[in-house]
Amino acid sequence: MDVALMLARMQGQREFTVELPNRRKVRMRRPPEVDLPRMIGGVFIEHVVEAAVGWDFTEADLLGAAIGAEDEVPFSRELWREYVADNTPALEACSRRLAEVVSDYLKRKAETAKN
Repeated sequence: MDVALMLARMQGQREFTVELPNRRKVRMRRPPEVDLPRMIGGVFIEHVVEAAVGWDFTEADLLGAAIGAEDEVPFSRELWREYVADNTPALEACSRRLAEVVSDYLKRKAETAKN
């Protein structure tokens, strides 16, 4: 297996999907273990932006139905930050789920260490 494929599989093991209140989905990736101490004070917008790796958004989702078309928009971290910074329900849904995923990971790791 080549390195790119191996990396993609390793990163894919940390990925999960968050369904937003508007029924759209964001694909997120749990940060690697070495970055988890940055979350000790909580999960903030920077964590949510950095963790996002994909979505199923259209122009209409980002610009409103009156302006945007139903064409899918390729994922952009810059567009995601702009969207989630002005959409508190989406930010809260992603923050909550990211915190759950990190907590579950740490619990599993602690359980494994006990055995």
